[in-house]
Amino acid sequence: MSVTSVAKDSYFYGGNMDALLFAVNAVAPLVLLILIGYVLRLIKIIDEQFLKTLNKIVFNIFMPVLLFVNLYDLEGINDLNWSFVLYAYIGTVVMFLIGILVAKLFIVEKQYKGAVIQSVFRANNMVLGLPLATALFGVEGAALASLLVLTTPLLNIFSVLTFTIFDRQLSQKLTIGVVIKKIITNPLNIGVFIAVMTLLIRALLIQNGVTFRLTDIPGLYPAIKYIAMLQRQ
Repeated sequence: MSVTSVAKDSYFYGGNMDALLFAVNAVAPLVLLILIGYVLRLIKIIDEQFLKTLNKIVFNIFMPVLLFVNLYDLEGINDLNWSFVLYAYIGTVVMFLIGILVAKLFIVEKQYKGAVIQSVFRANNMVLGLPLATALFGVEGAALASLLVLTTPLLNIFSVLTFTIFDRQLSQKLTIGVVIKKIITNPLNIGVFIAVMTLLIRALLIQNGVTFRLTDIPGLYPAIKYIAMLQRQ
């Protein structure tokens, strides 16, 4: 075997090993947290009521604040990658169509088809995707992952379509008014909306020679970032 081929093999396997370790380092903390939660539940240190309360706190406070911080830390509104949002919308449409195809071909019972379709196109972007993007790609990855919240309106529309077709009883509860209310009052959407509006206001202030930021208010932004850090951890 020539020296050149040995060098190529070493580079190939070394590169793959580095990539594997990089991926493991990103995923391992999430797996460890899941295991810790499972053990704590198993030995009854935490109960169902505690989990429900904690879920409410995370969904209504920690997660929206984290999304706000991820976007606010960008240099400006021009750093928002709207082409990525378009890509996410297209990907959601494609997965929705794949979900319908899978349900039509492989699911016999009609009452289960809606759940299958939902499981195909609804991704767990915020709980798993956001921390993974942060671990793998840092601040820029976190900002991009935060923008995935903007696909929520499309997800809700597809949910209504799915249950209207396959679950008429449940679809009666999912009227257009209910869907719009869910979109507007969703804490994650509110967090992203406030962040985008803040970036727009910052850009307008800069155009008029004002460089004011939230970081100029003593104690305010550090407190906001601390709440975000609790969710990030």
